[in-house]
Amino acid sequence: MSLGENIKVKRRELKLSQEYVAEQLGVSRQAVSKWETDQSEPTTKNLIELAEIFHISLSELIDPQKHHVEQVTQQHKQREKGNNAKLLCCRWLGYIFLITGYSGYVGYYNSGLSGYYWITVFALGIVLLVITSIRYFKEVQIKPLQFFGGLILICSVFFLPGILPLQNGLNVLISHIIAFGMVALLNLKYWRFVWDSRD
Repeated sequence: MSLGENIKVKRRELKLSQEYVAEQLGVSRQAVSKWETDQSEPTTKNLIELAEIFHISLSELIDPQKHHVEQVTQQHKQREKGNNAKLLCCRWLGYIFLITGYSGYVGYYNSGLSGYYWITVFALGIVLLVITSIRYFKEVQIKPLQFFGGLILICSVFFLPGILPLQNGLNVLISHIIAFGMVALLNLKYWRFVWDSRD
């Protein structure tokens, strides 16, 4: 679509007359007619004012196809950012559920809640981690340091509380600090770059 055709389409969409547009711009009706038939082109100042009259951006007025492509691309990016934010959140929740569910089930918390409750929390964590891992490893390959960090995380959740010779829950607290420290490190070093949700 040419610039002139686009001006005509936008004017007719808003049910504006050539006389009204000409009056708003301080030009003759014949000038508007020439723009719409591509016999002449409006000045930059006229284009800016036309965009304001039609309530559209200048790029949409000058090149509607390019504007449409930009709009679709922007919408796709916004959707991706939303999905990435959800995946990152699910990854964090997965680790939180995994750590708290396992710790509760083996009796590290004196909560009085049944083992079924903690197993459910633990299973939910596993499900979230599996889903996010499938998505993550479609986009990148695991790196050696990342693999080592994951091993430390697993050991700190499942084995460290039993190994540390501390009393009064200090062993669990230290293992949790290490586990969540590793989760934060993996996020800062790897996940956030793959699942970028920033503007």
